[in-house]
Amino acid sequence: MAVKPNPTLKVKAKWLLNGVRGSFKSHRYSVTLSFVVTVCSLIVYVAINFTRSAKSAFVFLDNVEARSLDARFQFRGPVKPAPEVVVVAIDQKTIDRLSWPFARSNYGRMLDTLARDGARVVGFDVDFPFPDRSSGVKLLTEVEQEYRRSPGGGSSDGFVERLQALKAKSDTDAQFTKSIQDAGNVVLGHLFFLSASETKHMDPERMKAYDEVLAFQAYPQVYKIQTKANESFPFKLEAPDGVGVEPNLRVFADAAKSYGAFNFDADNDGTFRKATLIFRYAGSGEEENFYPSLDVQMARLY
Repeated sequence: MAVKPNPTLKVKAKWLLNGVRGSFKSHRYSVTLSFVVTVCSLIVYVAINFTRSAKSAFVFLDNVEARSLDARFQFRGPVKPAPEVVVVAIDQKTIDRLSWPFARSNYGRMLDTLARDGARVVGFDVDFPFPDRSSGVKLLTEVEQEYRRSPGGGSSDGFVERLQALKAKSDTDAQFTKSIQDAGNVVLGHLFFLSASETKHMDPERMKAYDEVLAFQAYPQVYKIQTKANESFPFKLEAPDGVGVEPNLRVFADAAKSYGAFNFDADNDGTFRKATLIFRYAGSGEEENFYPSLDVQMARLY
């Protein structure tokens, strides 16, 4: 069946086209100016970002993706954490009661409580690179040495024994070490330094001593394959390269069950949305290995 053309539609279409042409002619200068400004703005934006780095030219797209991810999580709604995971946080109430930094013996008391309540794995997303500054061991040691140098300081008047007892009571690092050993399931956290400038303040000998312990905690599932090109790992694995590590005290490291990194990198807008799960690190040795994050290592032990 043939359909006759509708002359009314043709008239309307012609009228609409003429209207668009007329509108463009009357506003051609403003439209042309807007187009030129838009193009120039895009050129300036790309030029500025490319002068910083090739990667930063895609900052805009990264921000769009980040906002899209935020929207997807908001659309999904909150998900209640599983009851297997418990966060023991240091909040303002803790600081008001114990001051800051508080003695390491408080960490020991917390571990004793968690062990008594049946915690299967305990992880610390802080590290302990230096001795406890709140401990009175150093001061008591100086008092004991000064007393021994004084006339009659070597006599058995019980004062030295009293000082030694006070030193043992004030050695909060030793108390924390004992709690770590007794728990038997502690995963200590550490930070990998990703640039050489970040390691200038660290003692190389202390990092080397920690490397000796850390070397036994590499991923056992990643095997090295020697190739003709003399490459240890002939595959591409997206993992940051660590050039150093902020070590825990060796006494803590020897007492712990395992270790994991808690490095976090913010997105371009300063928001933390993701965490690195694997790191490449050679340490003081020549062979590099892959090491897990604190989260992954805790999950593995659990």
